[in-house]
Amino acid sequence: MKLTPMESEMNLVSILRMIKRRKWTLISTVLVLPALAMIAILQTTPRYTATGTVIIEPRTVNIGDIDQVLNQGRPDVRIDSQIEIVRSRGLANRTIERLFLDTRPEFNPGLREAGWRRKLQDTAFTALAPVGVMVERWVGINPIPQPAPKRPGDREAVIDEFSRALEVSVIGKSSVLEISFTSEDRQLTAQVVHTLSDLYIDDQLEVKFEAMKRTQLWLNKRLESLKDQVNNSEAAIAKWRKEKGLIRGTRSDLITEQISRLSDQRLDAQSQLSTIQASLAQLRAFADNPVGLESLPQVLDYPVIRDLRGQETTLKSEEAQLSSRVGPRHPDLIKVRAQLATLATRVIDEIRRVGRGLETEEKSALRKYELLTVELRRARSRAAQANASGIRLRALEREASANQTLLQTFMERSKETAEVVELEQSDARVLSQAHAPSSPSYPRKGLIMGTAIGLSLLFGLLLVYLRELLDHTFRSSDEVESALGLPCLGIPKVGKPGWRVSIYDYVIAKPTSVYAETIRSLRTSLWLHGAQEMPRSVVLTSSRAGEGKTTTAVSLARVAGLSGERVVLVDCDLRRSSVQTALKAPAGSRGLLDLLSGEATRLEVTQTDAKVENVQYITAGSHSHQSAKLLMSDNMAALVRELRSEYDLVILDAPPTMAISDARILATLADTVIYCVQWRETVQSVVMNGVRTLTSVGANVTGIALTQVNFKMQARSEYVGSEEYARGYSGYFK
Repeated sequence: MKLTPMESEMNLVSILRMIKRRKWTLISTVLVLPALAMIAILQTTPRYTATGTVIIEPRTVNIGDIDQVLNQGRPDVRIDSQIEIVRSRGLANRTIERLFLDTRPEFNPGLREAGWRRKLQDTAFTALAPVGVMVERWVGINPIPQPAPKRPGDREAVIDEFSRALEVSVIGKSSVLEISFTSEDRQLTAQVVHTLSDLYIDDQLEVKFEAMKRTQLWLNKRLESLKDQVNNSEAAIAKWRKEKGLIRGTRSDLITEQISRLSDQRLDAQSQLSTIQASLAQLRAFADNPVGLESLPQVLDYPVIRDLRGQETTLKSEEAQLSSRVGPRHPDLIKVRAQLATLATRVIDEIRRVGRGLETEEKSALRKYELLTVELRRARSRAAQANASGIRLRALEREASANQTLLQTFMERSKETAEVVELEQSDARVLSQAHAPSSPSYPRKGLIMGTAIGLSLLFGLLLVYLRELLDHTFRSSDEVESALGLPCLGIPKVGKPGWRVSIYDYVIAKPTSVYAETIRSLRTSLWLHGAQEMPRSVVLTSSRAGEGKTTTAVSLARVAGLSGERVVLVDCDLRRSSVQTALKAPAGSRGLLDLLSGEATRLEVTQTDAKVENVQYITAGSHSHQSAKLLMSDNMAALVRELRSEYDLVILDAPPTMAISDARILATLADTVIYCVQWRETVQSVVMNGVRTLTSVGANVTGIALTQVNFKMQARSEYVGSEEYARGYSGYFK
């Protein structure tokens, strides 16, 4: 549901009013929590942090093909690996030894003073030690554990403390390491960063030198082995040549040349055979129509066929000329055509003769190819026999050549390695030196105080909200009217300890005060309530004792009396009478119980207020456990009717509704009921239950009197209903 601007404004106004009402809760929270934070800061030992940077720049000298061997001992230049190296326990231990950090209680737990827990534990162990000894004598087992002895020389604990104070990180995506150290000594922080950086760089050099030394030793051993292998290979070659009588380059070259020549001739014979076989295949494919073979090279190159084709061309030309001049049956044309047929027959015969010649050539070419194949096979066999003894020789020569090459390579690398040892540098260098910090890094006062103030403000607002949420009392007339649906009038709280004026005499001593005006407003509301006839009898009750109903009843009676009305006040709280004390009646006076029980007359129990002549009152009289029975009697109903007929206003001061049933009985006898509720004290559910109880028996509850209201506080809280008593109207009250 979307709120309108007016509703949003009212919600914001309500929140601000709630904060204003509970401002001291908020103020105290905002003051206390930062104060506690400041005390904690003052009690905390300041710690300082120094920071230095180291850049990783790999510097490697190229030494050829054996880099992989050498890099086995080189430090890894990956940033994550370098961070772990700097944070390693080995470097930490060396730093501790160089700076004597194990002599400082900050890093050596064994040198610190025992805390309160350790002291309490040691005291308990000491006190229970005799008990443990006695139990051990009887049972054989000491149930009291012995305190752990101090171990001032525990190096692992010192390293742990050092590691917790050390922080190593990489700056962004660079190759720069940031080394930070935190300690109580500001000078020590810079010294630790300096020392750790130097040890890290020295460690890199040591690792490189150690790797180079191991590589040099390995190369020297390998060189000796290679020299022996080269000597053995050369000796094996000489021995084999001697045994087989091999002379370099005698027969092997001739056999190879012969094999090459035979291979070429065989390829040519194979090509010629393939060509002839292709022509024969075409000839056989056109066996039924030899004319289609005229395109073969063998046919085209045949002289007889060429001459016959020439004659055929001449006859066709002559035939064409005759055809244009004579008819188809002309003797000359018929003769020419007969000659053309004879030539065609001769051409076919000649083509067939060419085919028979190709078959002869095929046989000749095939025989030549087979002879060359046999010769090539024999040559290869002779070559294999000639090279059989050279296979071992070539293998020995290859082995000797490889050993010589490897020996030469290792000799060069050995020399280069010796030079690299002298040129090698560290991969890291200090980029910026650490300096002793001027201000502590912990505690961060500004951040802590800012956080404390922010949290205290949030916590204070939460407390304000919770107090407001958990406050189920009535805080304004508007809340009463909203919850009960009855008109409500707030009556201020007056009187302080030591005042000379009694609260009951306040309307007489200060007739123009706010309190007196509210009581007159209460009387006016009763007068205005009656549509046809003004209520003449009213019951004042409450949910519990101490909510100001008697004070309100006495003040209402006196205000009405001072206005010229004849008023009678009847104390109907027969178990806890207050009217007699309020109006300072003589001790032992007879009252309502005596009248109802028939032991006294109305004239005997009725007394006149010493300060207001128009006000008369009847006290409770003697105590009786049959108060409910007497109030329900006809005498009580008759008394109320009689008083209504004689007085302008009859006020019945009833006991609390929730305590006993007397209030419910009296409420049915009067014209109206005013229910008194103490401001910010009585729980709303109790009030609602009390009003519901009275209305259930037919009582006419016409209004609520919100008593003991602190109007100044209510006005500051901006509750609805406090406007008429704000400072703007102060001139009307004195």
